[in-house]
Amino acid sequence: MPNEPTHVVYAVPAVMCQHCRAAIEGAVGVLAGVQSVSVDLEGKTVDVRLGGDGASPQDVQRAIEEEGYEVVGKQVS
Repeated sequence: MPNEPTHVVYAVPAVMCQHCRAAIEGAVGVLAGVQSVSVDLEGKTVDVRLGGDGASPQDVQRAIEEEGYEVVGKQVS
């Protein structure tokens, strides 16, 4: 049985520029099951919608951190 779709907002205080946005959106966007990813430079958040199957919220966090950006919190809905 497939998992329910998930919406996750990650707090990433180090995102400051278009390079940050491109790096994170590129790394997260290629993960299986990611329906959308958007980096808000002003709010310093990464908004991700995951499909029912594929990457977990932890997989997404790992991809963000592997790009060199610390995740300091997340909200899952």
